[in-house]
Amino acid sequence: MASLSGHLAWEFLRGRYLDKIEAALGRTFSAEERRAFSEDAHGGWWETSVMLHLKPHLVAESYRDLPPARYSTSRKLVRNYPLRDGGEGYVGHPALADPAFGKAGGEVLLAEAMEVVTGILDGRLRPPDRRSPFFNVPIFRTNFWPTLGGAVLGIAVTAAWWLSRKSSGSTSTDS
Repeated sequence: MASLSGHLAWEFLRGRYLDKIEAALGRTFSAEERRAFSEDAHGGWWETSVMLHLKPHLVAESYRDLPPARYSTSRKLVRNYPLRDGGEGYVGHPALADPAFGKAGGEVLLAEAMEVVTGILDGRLRPPDRRSPFFNVPIFRTNFWPTLGGAVLGIAVTAAWWLSRKSSGSTSTDS
């Protein structure tokens, strides 16, 4: 199995496609824009740009006035951190949004996805080489919790069976 989204999202959000996006846009990003991109996540520059490109009527004009929403790494570990302490739920810089950025980023992601697909199909790439780094952390795997639940249930059933045999075995020898 190959999971494209985890790998592509990780590479994209780490800024590894910025040079290609710049080429697609026909301009370079300023140092400020590169920093903004590194802070971007939910509802920020990228996602708002995609929506402006695909469905602009769904984006409220007030996005232009939203201040940057920056969070420390420790703050990001808090559940629902973008909504805490008056946060509006977005992370990043939505005011920078531009439909051309959304289009260019989408084109680059599509090209990268096709490169991974063709690489896997022609044998140049192996699916495990294109996984999200989170795949290496068992609790982030899709099947982790059901597998853990099954294992715990199996252990509980085995323990109950063993205890019932032990208790029935000890009473039969006492008679």
